[in-house]
Amino acid sequence: MKRTNTFNLKPTEEQESRLFKLADNCSRMYNEVNYNRRQSFFSGKIDWNTNLLYLKYTGIVGSATAQQIIIKNNEAWKSFFFMLKRKKQGKLSKNIKKIGVPGYWKDRKTGERDVRILIRNNCYKLRGDILELPFKLKIQWRGRNKWHGKQGRLEIAYDKLSHRWYWNHRIAKHQAILKEV
Repeated sequence: MKRTNTFNLKPTEEQESRLFKLADNCSRMYNEVNYNRRQSFFSGKIDWNTNLLYLKYTGIVGSATAQQIIIKNNEAWKSFFFMLKRKKQGKLSKNIKKIGVPGYWKDRKTGERDVRILIRNNCYKLRGDILELPFKLKIQWRGRNKWHGKQGRLEIAYDKLSHRWYWNHRIAKHQAILKEV
């Protein structure tokens, strides 16, 4: 069973600047992959080829992060097709009124990109209260590590309302740690 820990990042000004730049490029790549797939879907046949975008962004976000962005978009599209199949079979839940094509990482009201970063499970480390990321970023974090086990994909996002960075640490296989009272 998968579980997720959510933490608050405490970057310095320089680290935050680097996070914004990386996150903006990650969001830009996701949106370009999604745009190509949406255009091909509406023209009749979906194009799953992402080689050109992978090569374009590998030098900017790193190869592992580029892979994770493509995988995340694949998950969104596969979920969309699964829901269409369920609807066709008449097995769609009654509370689902509309199935939409996967959207972009952006705020619909302002048109600004949502800034997110995806890091593969073997590309980051937790050392005490420090999160070690690619590109030699070591950022302090705060929160309670509720679930323990084999780490999964790391997702970092910026919340514009609270002006804080949050990261979700997925646990692929978890072991509940029971504390004696």
